[in-house]
Amino acid sequence: MFSLLKTDKYLNDIYEILDSFESEKEYYVNMVNAWLMSVLMVKHRNRTIEYLGRSKVNSDTMNTFIQKCRDSYRISTSDKEMLLKYKR
Repeated sequence: MFSLLKTDKYLNDIYEILDSFESEKEYYVNMVNAWLMSVLMVKHRNRTIEYLGRSKVNSDTMNTFIQKCRDSYRISTSDKEMLLKYKR
């Protein structure tokens, strides 16, 4: 799925797939979803921020995503601060 991030052709499908893991309990599944979201944030910032407002991902995924973004050097300081409002 990471290779599909090069263009925005499949973004809606990727966001739908992420939402399908709403009830996921497995740590590593949530981790890879958070990693995918962090790459989406880097490559497709505006669309990902728009997605966050309607996202159905579980709290573990969302909070891990936020932490990955906050640890990233590819995301601006202002975006790192803005993401805190999505923390659950």
